[in-house]
Amino acid sequence: MRRILPRTSTLALALFTLPGWAQQPAAPAAASAPKTITVSSGIMAGQRIGGENPRYPAIAKAAHVSGTVVLRASISAQGAIEKLTVVSGPPMLQQAALDAVRTWIYKPYLLNGTPVQVETRVNIVFTLPEPASGGAQPNAPAGQTPQDIHTQVVQAAPQPSEAPIPPPPPANPITADQVHELMQLTGTVNLTKQMLDGMMPTLRQSMPPYMPPDVLDDFEKTLLGADFEAMLVHTYQAHLSTEDAAQIIAFYRTPAGQRMMAAMPQIARESQAAGQQLGEQVMIEVLERHKAEIEAAKEKYQTQHPWTAPNN
Repeated sequence: MRRILPRTSTLALALFTLPGWAQQPAAPAAASAPKTITVSSGIMAGQRIGGENPRYPAIAKAAHVSGTVVLRASISAQGAIEKLTVVSGPPMLQQAALDAVRTWIYKPYLLNGTPVQVETRVNIVFTLPEPASGGAQPNAPAGQTPQDIHTQVVQAAPQPSEAPIPPPPPANPITADQVHELMQLTGTVNLTKQMLDGMMPTLRQSMPPYMPPDVLDDFEKTLLGADFEAMLVHTYQAHLSTEDAAQIIAFYRTPAGQRMMAAMPQIARESQAAGQQLGEQVMIEVLERHKAEIEAAKEKYQTQHPWTAPNN
């Protein structure tokens, strides 16, 4: 005899077998906000609230190098620069752009009320003074209009010095002869040559492609002939006295010698800064000596490579 299901059981079975009424997997939770979104650089320009402005490199000004450095920036949910890479731009100007933009701070970008990480582009436009007759302003990168790009324009102008106030020098500072002997003992003379050897390949790569090779050869020769030791005397005299130097030379591992070692990191930093300053001064002098040659080479290069002219 066929078993008759109760009416309620039959109805429940029918409902269970209908599409949409069968047991379904649990509904997924609402999609979380993406971890990183791409935001137009024009919008992010309005989000910036702090950071340093780029400075025009002295060597780039002397070499008459201008153009736009395009950077790809990753900005944290808190508004800090997390990652920064160069997309394009004159090599001589790239480091100045990177150094400045790394300090930039933004208001957190909100998506549905939640701060999110952002990727965008930043354009740093380095411009030299235009001739009296006027000239065209830097163009936006291809495919973008001026209002769409996050642009910082850097005019070639002197920057104020922000060097910290040095401590007062000793009453009886170290003599030039003592500095010379210490440089011999510590190997500073050899370090100067090593520093130049390490600097030249990078400097050659950062120069515009039209730069004649003999310009950098002249720079290297002039820098090697400069009296770098005489420049360092003042740095040593700001930190060490004659008495200190005498004890260091005679008893390199005495307490006085330890003081010397403690001062060496600061001396090394200031020596490096002095070397960079000397390098810039020599480069500017060399570029001035070769000004006509450089201009002729630049004009020839831009004639042969017209598509690179705006950035070189």
